[in-house]
Amino acid sequence: SIECFNCSNVLNVSDCNTTVTCNDGQVCYKSHGNTGQNMYDFGCAGKPKCAESSSQPQNISEPIQADSCFECCSENNCNKHLCEKLSVCRDEFVECALLDSKISICSDVKEAKTICRKYCNLCHIVDGKWSKWSEWAKCDVTCGNGSLIRNRECDSPAPKHGGLECPGDGIDKKTCFANLCPAHGGWSQWEDWGECSATCGVGMRSRKRSCTNPRPHRFGDHCFGNSIGDELCNKGSCAVNGGWSDWTQWGKCSITCGVGLQSRVRSCTNPTPANAGEHCIGQNFDVKLCFNDICFGECHPFLCL
Repeated sequence: SIECFNCSNVLNVSDCNTTVTCNDGQVCYKSHGNTGQNMYDFGCAGKPKCAESSSQPQNISEPIQADSCFECCSENNCNKHLCEKLSVCRDEFVECALLDSKISICSDVKEAKTICRKYCNLCHIVDGKWSKWSEWAKCDVTCGNGSLIRNRECDSPAPKHGGLECPGDGIDKKTCFANLCPAHGGWSQWEDWGECSATCGVGMRSRKRSCTNPRPHRFGDHCFGNSIGDELCNKGSCAVNGGWSDWTQWGKCSITCGVGLQSRVRSCTNPTPANAGEHCIGQNFDVKLCFNDICFGECHPFLCL
């Protein structure tokens, strides 16, 4: 048995997408339909004794057989493109029964599908074949290096009834190149912190970085953020050295007549020493001689009148 297209009132074979499996002894045919000269019918017909071609056209009821594809047609309306699309299941010109008895050809499905397909009952097996590659898709990037992809499907035909999958890959890739990408700026590492602005107590210190990793170019963005960073620094408590206050006024003379002494003082409070600061150097008091009126009637160690 063979498989034939099975349609009515179509213009050509490419318009017919349905098939039918003919009975043993039947062949495919194409004939004029009933609706007009350019419309055709496809299907199975009884296989008559095909006559040799003659110079006179024959009716469809008196078909001839084409040797290559078991096609019956009238001579002036031969279905010569039908065999290109039909999936005819037939064996090569070999003794399949003998091969199967000698080497069990049917157990080797791969070989049997090639030379004894019908004998080994493998007509229903369909190995997958690739469709044509699709058009290349657009580059998957807008700048720089990217990829182009195209696809194909294992559906021409798709594998059926245990048939082999299509060999190879269904996706193909190749490199594509778009325009150069903008290079956005990037910060360098921060430099080390600088010295504190104070030698004691709280001060400030700073550090720097630059937009050079990389530098922005080709209209790339500049770095966002600050190029200088500041923070407080603490050098510890400052030592305060003591300082003398001003001298007080001289005090009264120690005697009311004759020669005596006067004194004055000062304090280490300008400022007061703190945080291990040094104390004031020198004396905190001072004296000097003072002289009042001469004493009368008394004898003074230095002067007696």
